[in-house]
Amino acid sequence: MGRSGQLKTCRLVRMTFLLVHGAFHGGWCWQFVAEHLSREGFKVLTPSLSGMEIPKEVDPIHVNLDTHITDVCSIIKS
Repeated sequence: MGRSGQLKTCRLVRMTFLLVHGAFHGGWCWQFVAEHLSREGFKVLTPSLSGMEIPKEVDPIHVNLDTHITDVCSIIKS
């Protein structure tokens, strides 16, 4: 298959991006990146991890790395 055939195949397959924020941020920090990826036809997920959302649904004192791992794994499974 020639190069142009490879490019056509790549364009048909679109990825889903799961963008995970760092400490003291939320899913909102990916807004600019998510808009650009969405315009290109990609599915983009930008969740706020437990204890980082506004308003706080979970008290951050009760959140640890295991909580965030569970958050991300739940999103991937859904």
